[in-house]
Amino acid sequence: MDVISKLRESSTQNILTSSNLRRSQWCEMEEDGFKLVKKKKKKNYEQFDEESPLYLERVKKKFLEVKGMMVDSLQFFSFVKSIDEGLVNLDSPKVEEIVCYGLGNFSKSPNARYQYAMAVELSEFYACPLLVFDPVFTEPEKKILEEMRSELIPRNEMGKRKATKSTLFFLPHCPRELFNNILLANWGESLANCIIAGNNLASIVESTPSRSLKNEFPYLVNSFEHAEIIEVKNTFQFLDVFNDMAVHVFPNKKILNSVC
Repeated sequence: MDVISKLRESSTQNILTSSNLRRSQWCEMEEDGFKLVKKKKKKNYEQFDEESPLYLERVKKKFLEVKGMMVDSLQFFSFVKSIDEGLVNLDSPKVEEIVCYGLGNFSKSPNARYQYAMAVELSEFYACPLLVFDPVFTEPEKKILEEMRSELIPRNEMGKRKATKSTLFFLPHCPRELFNNILLANWGESLANCIIAGNNLASIVESTPSRSLKNEFPYLVNSFEHAEIIEVKNTFQFLDVFNDMAVHVFPNKKILNSVC
């Protein structure tokens, strides 16, 4: 083999070796051939760190998007229509404050985010304070509550809040215990100050065994005959967020003052 042929052969081997090295950086040899090896992107863990400003901004942005959608939704007008219909039957024809219990973690739960957005929009519509409480609220959520001008109730009232003025209790899918405790705290004439937007009382009474109603939730069953129930039409795109909700008012001031 002459000198020129040897040089050509050596150059070809170098090119093949270089090409194989480059290919080995992106591929792994398996029994069935080559598998592409992708470079792993570095995750931005800061957006999942609840103590970071980036996480707070991310949660706030999501909430504001939902809030903007809610104000123009048919579901918002369904709530207003039912609340206004209930107010017609009360001596105080306006909502003076809104109390919201049991939202859950709206930074993580889309349903809770929609429900809190509804509460905020209702407070803006009726131009009244919004008071909220849930024992599971995180620090970032509390900061967002503050930015939305929602007042955080400082302690767990367990629903036992006396309504001294026309108060809308907003209880989206809350436990029966909260509903029962609101009635307990206001049993008597102050029940006329209560507008309760929560699960339909008729559905609760029908689905709860009579023994449980009598022993555990006596105020639910005893208030049933005094309640005027206005169903809230469910027009929301996600049906489980506001399903089976109703507005309950108690216009008759002759509610029994006796203990259940």
